[in-house]
Amino acid sequence: MKGGVFLVYVVRHSRMRFPLKIKRNIRSGIYSRLSIILPLFALFIWLNEHPCNVLFAAETTSNPAKTFSAFPILMFDSDIGFGCGGKAVLKNARLKNESLDLILFGSNKGEQWFVLSFSIPDREFRQNIIYACAFDASIEYDKLLKSNYFGIGNKSADNKYQFPKEFLKIDLSLAKAKTTELSGKLGIRLACYSVYDWDAGWGTIQNTTPGVGSSKVFAFTYALTWDNRDSQINPKKGRKIELEFEHSPKFINNTIRSAGDAEIPNRNWKFSKVKLELVKLKEIIFGIRLAARLSLEQVIGTAPYHELATLGGGNTLRGYKLDRFLDQASALTSFEFRLPVGLWLSGSASTDKIANKIIAKIGCVLFADAGRVAPKLNRLNLNVWYWNTGVGLRYYTRDFIVRGDIGFSREGMRLFLNFGHVF
Repeated sequence: MKGGVFLVYVVRHSRMRFPLKIKRNIRSGIYSRLSIILPLFALFIWLNEHPCNVLFAAETTSNPAKTFSAFPILMFDSDIGFGCGGKAVLKNARLKNESLDLILFGSNKGEQWFVLSFSIPDREFRQNIIYACAFDASIEYDKLLKSNYFGIGNKSADNKYQFPKEFLKIDLSLAKAKTTELSGKLGIRLACYSVYDWDAGWGTIQNTTPGVGSSKVFAFTYALTWDNRDSQINPKKGRKIELEFEHSPKFINNTIRSAGDAEIPNRNWKFSKVKLELVKLKEIIFGIRLAARLSLEQVIGTAPYHELATLGGGNTLRGYKLDRFLDQASALTSFEFRLPVGLWLSGSASTDKIANKIIAKIGCVLFADAGRVAPKLNRLNLNVWYWNTGVGLRYYTRDFIVRGDIGFSREGMRLFLNFGHVF
C-alpha cells in the first residue's frame, strides 16, 4: 500500500461511530461518558479562568530573536535502500515565542517518515517560567518496510520475520504552569495503524493477534510534571518527575482483516495507561554529566499490540530490536555518562575558528539500559531483566540534538539514528 493511498484509507475509515443502544452495564457506561465529559469540563473551567487575550502570556519580559536550524539526513540500508531528508526548526518567526518543527524522510524503496510539530510558547522558552497556557500540536506519519512482532511476554523469542507497518498519529494538548517547576497538561490523541503482508505460517503474528490489519485509537491524555531542569533541549542538571494518564473509551469500531481480506468480527479497544518517569541529571567533573532514568508503565484493558507497554528500540533498550518485548506493564532504567569531548578538543584540534565551533558541538555518550515486561506492575520482580550497554555520538545545534547510538546486547548490535536526548 502506497503512503498516499494509506492516508486516504485512514481518513476514510477513521470516522467515529457512537453506539446507538445504551449499554446495560451502567458502571461501564458512566465511566466512558465521564472520560469524555470531565476533560471538556476541565478545559472550559481553564479557559474561563484565563481569557484568550492573556492565554499565552508568560511571566517574563524576554523576547528571543528568530532562529532557524536545519540538519540533512543521508543514508543507505540494504532493506530500505537509499534515503534522504532532513530536520528543520524555526522559532519565533512571528515574535510570539512559537516554534515549528519539521522532519521529512523517504527512501527509494518506499520507507517514509514525516513529523510536523507546532508549539506556542516553544517548549524550551517556557522551561522554568510560569505561563497561563501553552498549546502543542503534532502529526506524524511513518511507513516501516521491516517491522517485527515477537509475541506478548517477557520470554518471547526473537525471530527474523518482518512485514510492513504504517501509522498516523495526531496529538493536541494544552498545558499550564502553576509554578516554575509544576505544570499540567490536557490533550487528545488519535492513532491509526495498518499492518499487512504478514504470513500466518510464520507462527508469530496471527489473524487473532490484537492489532493486525487496521486499528484506530482515540484517547484523552493527562499529565502532571514537576521539572526543575535548566533546559528542555540539553539539560545539564535538575530533576523531572512526570505522571501520565491516558484513557481510550470504547466508542470507535475497528474492523480487523486477515491476510486473505476476510473480515474478523469488529473489535473495540478500551484501555487506560498510567506511566511514571523519574529523571535525574548531575554534573560530576570536567563537564561530564550523569543522567539517570526510571520508568514504570501499566496498561489496563483491551488494546492493540501497538499500544502495549514496550521495550526495545532507540528510546528504551537500545541493544534490542524495536518493540522487542511487549506486555501490559514494563519497568525500565537507564544511565548515561554525557561527555563534552568537543569542548575538550576544540582548543587544540585546530586554530580555525569555524572548525573549533563545529568540533565544540560534538558530544559522546556511554550508556546502559535494563528492563523487563510483565502482565502487571506487581509482577515486575528482579528475575529475567534484559540489559544492554552502548556508546553514542551527539551533535548539538541551537535548537535540537542529532543522536546516534550503538547498543550491544545478547541478541547482537543495534544502530539507531534520531533527534534529541533519549531522556
